[in-house]
Amino acid sequence: MRLRSPTRVFWACGLVAAIAACDTPGGRPSESGLETAAEETGCEPHPELPYDGVDQDCDGADLADTDGDGYPWDGVPGGTDCDDADAAVNPGATEVCDWVDQDCDGLVDDGVGPLWYLDDDGDGYGRPLVASCSEWAGYVLEGTDCDDRDATIHPGAPEVCDGRDDDCDGVQADEDLDADADGQAGCEGDCDDDAPRVAGGNAEICGDGLDNDCDGTADEACVDDHCDVSVPTDIATIQGAIDAAVVGDTVCVEPGTYAESLDFGGKGVAVVGVGGSASTVLDVASGATTVNFLTGEGRASVLRGFTIKDGWALGIDGASPTLVDLVVQDTYGAMGGGIAAVDGAPALWGVTVRGATAVYGVKEHGEGGGVSLYNADAVLDDVLIEDCYAGSAGGGVFVQDSTVGLSNVVIRRNGIGGAWGAGAGIALYNSTANLTNVVLGDNVTGWGWVYPPGGGIYAGWSSVAATNVTVCDNLAAWGGGGLMLEASDLKLTNAVVCLNEAYVGGGIDVENASVSLRYSDVWENAPDDFLGLTDPTGDDGNVSVDPDFADSDYRLSATSPLIDAGDPSILDADGSRSDIGAWGGPGGDWVP
Repeated sequence: MRLRSPTRVFWACGLVAAIAACDTPGGRPSESGLETAAEETGCEPHPELPYDGVDQDCDGADLADTDGDGYPWDGVPGGTDCDDADAAVNPGATEVCDWVDQDCDGLVDDGVGPLWYLDDDGDGYGRPLVASCSEWAGYVLEGTDCDDRDATIHPGAPEVCDGRDDDCDGVQADEDLDADADGQAGCEGDCDDDAPRVAGGNAEICGDGLDNDCDGTADEACVDDHCDVSVPTDIATIQGAIDAAVVGDTVCVEPGTYAESLDFGGKGVAVVGVGGSASTVLDVASGATTVNFLTGEGRASVLRGFTIKDGWALGIDGASPTLVDLVVQDTYGAMGGGIAAVDGAPALWGVTVRGATAVYGVKEHGEGGGVSLYNADAVLDDVLIEDCYAGSAGGGVFVQDSTVGLSNVVIRRNGIGGAWGAGAGIALYNSTANLTNVVLGDNVTGWGWVYPPGGGIYAGWSSVAATNVTVCDNLAAWGGGGLMLEASDLKLTNAVVCLNEAYVGGGIDVENASVSLRYSDVWENAPDDFLGLTDPTGDDGNVSVDPDFADSDYRLSATSPLIDAGDPSILDADGSRSDIGAWGGPGGDWVP
């Protein structure tokens, strides 16, 4: 028999034979020992039965409670005594300062007074796991240091751009990241890295309730709450007022239609249509320029409250202006039909680009029907790009060698021709894009001497992170009705990819790319949902179900299975678990 415990050995040998002949594992009493115990205590020895609270073998202890303190050893079922050889240690004991865990709560010397923590690097913050209830040399009262080998890392330390969690707030190098893709990380001066309109150095814009310039106060000293000169009351033309203005001035343009081209000339001034874009119109002649920023303008150069019609696209070259509350309509260009930026970092807040065209020809690139970005790190927040066309690539947005952040953006009903390009909604080449609360719908690639891929998004040699996006009803002549990726990285979270169509890879088409899908719904794409990657449905919260949209904006109905089905670490604006799609997450209450 393979009986290994002392008790089983006793029973296997037989009650009497065990006393006379068995080797007694565990140091059980011998025959003479049992007889002596019986004579001296009146205890009748029997083989020990463990964990029953009875001393059968007359050795003065039960197997369950060796030290007799009333608490069974925690190595047996139901036991709680962390040291059954010491009666002073048990869950009912009082903790004292002696480097022993008397009360068996897993902590040494807790609750006996202030704890002192070993501070190896001498920064005043010690290691949380090395503590003493007595003050020793090199010990301090603060035990919250996340790296006790480096005195520059501790709670309260300034976060700098070094790839480390300098202030020990629990998220490694969080301030090193530009979470809102506004071109500035927390360690670079962004006081709210969840708000794309907030960053150090921004112009303060009134009416949005945000501290745009990170000076600690929202909506104060705004560039648009006063007038230094008015057009046409003080000066007849807008350009004349710009020429007369000095840095920091605000040029107020009264409601009306103005037929002139503008050039900011490098000045940090604000030009504001006081009646807003609905009543202040810049309507230039066909073939004329509209507005240019070509002389190193920064964010303090602000254009707000205009409708800009006809003429060439807004031109940005080596500049970083702030464009607010604009409607750019029926404009055109060779590189960017609505807004064309090269070597700059413009901010587009509350901008609509409609009916713009990027012309393709012998000398024309035909890229970016709505917006074109070449080596320009742009921020697009609350932007609508619709009914635009590019002869080659990027019917809505074209991005090359740039970093772009899109939040609260709708890109719909845009198209590209059948030239060499790709991406009816967005085309990315060697770029990085961060998309949050974005809709791409009804974008179409054309047919020609090539069949362009990427109805919704095309990404080539690029990195894309998209959270709470909806990519539906797009069409590609070749692959990737929803998304086409070549040699790129894609992280897709809380996304809907549905009802897209292509010749191959109707939903997501991948070639030599890395794709991560989490809590996303990929459904009813034709001819297939996935090409080039394994279907992830059923893993990581991914589903394939009818989203049950309530309207053409792709909002979810009250009975949609995607409500509260998103990433549980992301919350909706009402504090509930996030919904899947463009209207979920903390920014899901946006209005296009």
